[in-house]
Amino acid sequence: MDLEEIRRSYRPDSVSVLFVGESPPSGGTFFYCGNSRLFTHTVVAFRDAFGLRPSDPKRFLSLFKHAGCYLDDLSLTPLNHLDDSHRRKARRRAMIGFRQRVESVHPQAVVCVKELWHS
Repeated sequence: MDLEEIRRSYRPDSVSVLFVGESPPSGGTFFYCGNSRLFTHTVVAFRDAFGLRPSDPKRFLSLFKHAGCYLDDLSLTPLNHLDDSHRRKARRRAMIGFRQRVESVHPQAVVCVKELWHS
């Protein structure tokens, strides 16, 4: 199963809160595999805010989905390995596809989990 299939398997029928990252990391980790820094920080934030203490990554991702939360990335391909100039250009190119994905889920709220427009 590729990363986007994994991501889609955790998409709730109704997205209440869309979390937005820049892109999957280039190092091979991925939020929906439960092995990224973003995943770890999200678990901590949900634990602190809601008292959730899931026993494993799949359990947390199931709770995340059940709560109507979904994480999508501006770019579906890693950008963090690019220099600033190429990264900005790649972000711009990714906006059309991202806009279509956002429109397809009609979130009630959008949370940017990383500063996308710096530099």
